Amino acid sequence: MGRLEPAVDAIRSTLTLDPEFPDAHFYLGLAYFGLHGYDQAAAVLQEAISRDPKNLRAQVFLGVCFLALGRVDESIGHLEALTRVHPRELEALQTLAQASLERFQRLKEEESQERQRAAEGPLQKNP
Repeated sequence: MGRLEPAVDAIRSTLTLDPEFPDAHFYLGLAYFGLHGYDQAAAVLQEAISRDPKNLRAQVFLGVCFLALGRVDESIGHLEALTRVHPRELEALQTLAQASLERFQRLKEEESQERQRAAEGPLQKNP
């Protein structure tokens, strides 16, 4: 992790010189992700995508960022849209599968909690 901070500084310097350089936005997003700055990574990756919508690496990694942020449904929506256009993009498919599994596990947990609450019945007040 210690080498990522200088990388962030170097990439920011590059973007100061050439703010239109989409790969720099992508690599800055990766560096932020490595520093656990998932919100920053997502914002920078969205900027990279706006500058180069065909950048599949940035598209896939944005889905990964959404997943890391716990924004599972947003990750799934983003990756589903991406895989409709690029159905053989294996990293997108793999991340989509992971996000779908997380959604499934979350729904299963919620269902289990609902069953447990129903089994406990209504809470009774003590007189």
